[in-house]
Amino acid sequence: MQKGTILSVDKTVFFRKIIAENANRMIFADSFDNENEKILPRSVDSIQYKKEQAELKKWHDLNKQSELEYYK
Repeated sequence: MQKGTILSVDKTVFFRKIIAENANRMIFADSFDNENEKILPRSVDSIQYKKEQAELKKWHDLNKQSELEYYK
């Protein structure tokens, strides 16, 4: 598919559905869209949230360690 191709409504709906179904965590858009919620309902998971927060706390140190390897 070439850059700038204009898709049919059916193809657009199909691609948006694939994106929503395969989103691991977030879907970014320039405006709110109710259709994403219909395809993949929002879920709240406190255990997953706590895991993500713990990973974010460790991220800086892990990233710093991996970057130091390039300065040797």
